Amino acid sequence: MAQASDAHRTLRDISRVEKLAQDVLQLKHQSQELERRRNQDRQAVRQLQRDSEKSDKRVWTSVGPLLIKLPQKEVVRQLQAGLDELDKQKVATRDEMKTKLAQLQEEQGGSMPAGFDLQGVSQGDIYADL
Repeated sequence: MAQASDAHRTLRDISRVEKLAQDVLQLKHQSQELERRRNQDRQAVRQLQRDSEKSDKRVWTSVGPLLIKLPQKEVVRQLQAGLDELDKQKVATRDEMKTKLAQLQEEQGGSMPAGFDLQGVSQGDIYADL
């Protein structure tokens, strides 16, 4: 009876570790996808800004399944807003991944390396004390 209980507990622990590992891999893939989209949008913004210096015109853009012509400055503004949103999503994904990694490390009986939970310094934090 004790062997069955131990086997059941071991199986439960292994499945929990597998689930956490799968979540971490999924979050990593999501983070990479967000970074890819961010780079594409950043390139588009830069190209439109370079082109807008030459002339003020309307450009084709996709809004969902539709292709419409909008003023170039409006498209750049929308892309910049999209970049800000992607940055927020990436930070949230990275924070969630850190939490899952900490849980995974705890499940495996270890502790997180020193400095793993450090947060970056924002521009507002730098200038707040000046």
